Amino acid sequence: MMPTLAECQRAWIGALRQPEDAIRYATAVAGWQGGQRSGAQALAVYVNNSRATLIQALSLSYPLSLRHAGTSLFHRAAVRCLRDYPPRSGDLGEYGADFPAVLRDTAAEMHRDDAAWLADLARCEWLLDQLPRKTAHPAWTRADSTALAPEHWLGLRLSLAPQAACFIGDEPAYTELAEAFMAQASDATGFPLCEYFSADGECEGLLLVAQTGSVQLLGLRADECAWVARLQDSPSMMAATEATLTRWPGFDLLSLLSRLFDAGALLRITDDGEME
Repeated sequence: MMPTLAECQRAWIGALRQPEDAIRYATAVAGWQGGQRSGAQALAVYVNNSRATLIQALSLSYPLSLRHAGTSLFHRAAVRCLRDYPPRSGDLGEYGADFPAVLRDTAAEMHRDDAAWLADLARCEWLLDQLPRKTAHPAWTRADSTALAPEHWLGLRLSLAPQAACFIGDEPAYTELAEAFMAQASDATGFPLCEYFSADGECEGLLLVAQTGSVQLLGLRADECAWVARLQDSPSMMAATEATLTRWPGFDLLSLLSRLFDAGALLRITDDGEME
């Protein structure tokens, strides 16, 4: 029986995602295109084109990962990503959120000692790549905070601005990550200008703040990472601060606020839940 067009289309999509299943597509279209061999040859063109397009899209989102992983590992991970996490949209600029984990697993299978570090690097790149897609809002400034009446500070709600993102990894090596970003920024045309500001103490997180044509990387200590994370879910800034002080009595809120104000990383949330 001649397969329907819908059956051929489903077989074609499945074979693009799983090229090893190409025989299913070839069998499905045998009556349409003159035999299994003809179908398999036609499919190979689409498979190669889709792979090349995917690898190119991922290399634009992950230039540093490509540089440090090497072409062979990066391409292998990209093909695996296509197989396990195919695009759900025609906009490939939104594709690649799962790539850091795929890169880590692929690197580990190839016995790379830097598998965890490569995953950290890729996750930072993804955050940076997606920040410009978020709607930017004017940051809450030091002048805004000075103008706020003291009695309003207890209930003040703050949040990270859409152009900022906090990254906390399992095995961070943030000084090396920042150096890698700085090196790429100086070598590659079109890569945003990077500035790195280390934490006063052991760095356990990075805050990425994207501005027009540049990005700031702020190193964060463990207590600062905890405060930023709690800030997103706490009913007020003071609630986040009290919870952080319980675990880290030496937490310096004013010092952290000063750094975040300078980077333009904060927004005030109104009583109605709107960004101000």
